[in-house]
Amino acid sequence: MKRFPGIHDELQKIDRNLYAIVNMEEHQTKIPGEHMVLAALEYGIYSTWISSIDCEAVGKLIGAEGYLVTNVIAFGYPGYQKGPTPKKELNDITFTNHFSKSGLLL
Repeated sequence: MKRFPGIHDELQKIDRNLYAIVNMEEHQTKIPGEHMVLAALEYGIYSTWISSIDCEAVGKLIGAEGYLVTNVIAFGYPGYQKGPTPKKELNDITFTNHFSKSGLLL
């Protein structure tokens, strides 16, 4: 509710089931955002999610008044260049039909 100060009172009155559906739809925006994050990383561009925002203020700041800005992703190049991380073997990060302590989850 803190993210939407201009409509706080209206949100308090909304049917809880409807609010849950709207909230679920907001979370659906995170899926394409995550695809953007992963694609950028392939080009050495790092990112971070900024989701604790005043949605209305951000919308006004970027000229998107009337739209619901729910997430911001900051992209940029790191101040240092890190070499590639060696990939783990598939059997080190997966398991089939049983859990092994040598797997991903410890």
